[in-house]
Amino acid sequence: MRGLLTRWLHARGLPDTAARLLDELNSRLGEPDRAIGPSYLMKPGAARPEGLDLIWRTQILPLLEDQLHGTGIDVEVEYGLDSLRAALGPSDPAAGSPPPAVQP
Repeated sequence: MRGLLTRWLHARGLPDTAARLLDELNSRLGEPDRAIGPSYLMKPGAARPEGLDLIWRTQILPLLEDQLHGTGIDVEVEYGLDSLRAALGPSDPAAGSPPPAVQP
């Protein structure tokens, strides 16, 4: 499934920020059984920062809270958008990488 969200975003001319964040999240989770699928972010509003934030706060983090209940992990600190964006480096996380150029 890795790369599916990136391809979906690029096919629509959208930045790949959400895909990079999802890849970082799943890398941190480390267990395939806990991986978050791309469908959460394959929605029209997810490409906008406010839409991404809403989906993360109301769908992804609550799911992780449930999965990780009793582990002592602070889900917001470990898997929140601020933490994931910081891990992506100095590039502008709001902009994302542009879609690849289409060859004639």
